[in-house]
Amino acid sequence: MEPAATNLAITVSGTPTAFSHLLLKAGVAPSDTSYDFIALADVRPTQSILEAPEFLMTNYVASVRTPTGFAEHSFTVNCTERM
Repeated sequence: MEPAATNLAITVSGTPTAFSHLLLKAGVAPSDTSYDFIALADVRPTQSILEAPEFLMTNYVASVRTPTGFAEHSFTVNCTERM
């Protein structure tokens, strides 16, 4: 992120019947039980917006999971800095 950025939006694409949850963890891969941030609303697109002081200026690892009972699907993860 640029020093002037005020937040970071991370979005996972999806459709009404095929969507995923987004998990983030600082420094290491997140798991279903160990994460720093999770976006698990059953909507599309799924999004996390990180703002200071909740997040650290560090490397985050993202994981995307599809909820049980929903079809596998292709998705795109987008990261957008906001100033």
